[in-house]
Amino acid sequence: MALTRPAVFSLVPCKKAGYRTSLEDAEATTLVPPGHRFDQGNMSAIVVDRENRAITMPPGTAIGPGGIGKGLAADLVVSELLALGATGALVNVGGDLAAAGTPPSENGWTIVVEDPFNSESGTTQLEIDGGGVATSSTLTRRWTRIRKAAHHIIDPSTGAPSDTDLAATTVIAPCGWLAEAHATAVILGGSSRFLDYCDGHRLDAVAVTRGRRTLAVDSLASLFRWEPPV
Repeated sequence: MALTRPAVFSLVPCKKAGYRTSLEDAEATTLVPPGHRFDQGNMSAIVVDRENRAITMPPGTAIGPGGIGKGLAADLVVSELLALGATGALVNVGGDLAAAGTPPSENGWTIVVEDPFNSESGTTQLEIDGGGVATSSTLTRRWTRIRKAAHHIIDPSTGAPSDTDLAATTVIAPCGWLAEAHATAVILGGSSRFLDYCDGHRLDAVAVTRGRRTLAVDSLASLFRWEPPV
């Protein structure tokens, strides 16, 4: 599960965007002006010392565990359970899942995916042999400042909440942390890049646009029929 590069974000843009330690703090801050761009710093200055297990970063940057934290935690718990003798395990940490070992049925591990606009009746079941499943959404962890809505998915190119046309994405990957990282990347890329990104990274994924249009890779297309209400 070793990462080849650290997950990094600039502290100043995130704070100015209103993305802080809690939503209460977020409401007390000023949002980034539309179109404003931040200097993201010299990413090549990040030094990874594998021998000493150390990372040196330029001033003004920090490791952002939110992009892989829940998925990685689920991966670690699954590994521990298998090491302790479990024949199979599925772990859910804040909606991000990891599964490994022998599933409870011959069809695999059953995962329920909700329509982000209609969680009560808009659900679909997936069966996976193992790996990770993660969902990223701009409809949760939202706040309003000066009558402008904002959310927690920050566009690294602007330092502001992303203006992606995707409302939510769900990704299936070989492990939890990877599914979580890809789910965020997919939603940032928007609908126009959805299929190319999934094909390039060999991902099974589904996405829903802000206009409630459903996108899915071929292997999942028949399962998802969420349509805008008439």
